[in-house]
Amino acid sequence: MDLGTKPRSLMEKHYSYTEIAEMLKVPISTLYLFKKEGTGPHTLRVGRHFRVSESDLKDWLLKRRD
Repeated sequence: MDLGTKPRSLMEKHYSYTEIAEMLKVPISTLYLFKKEGTGPHTLRVGRHFRVSESDLKDWLLKRRD
């Protein structure tokens, strides 16, 4: 497998919803609500778990700025 051909988002750090909730100081349920409403960051599902790439998280946060 040539890692050089992988999309950038698969090569970078990915955060769990728990980590994101702690960083943003919001309840984890808020992130699940955003996902359900379609307003949350783009997620990658790994088994039963959701992960968000660092770049997707940054993009989402920038779009939500006032």
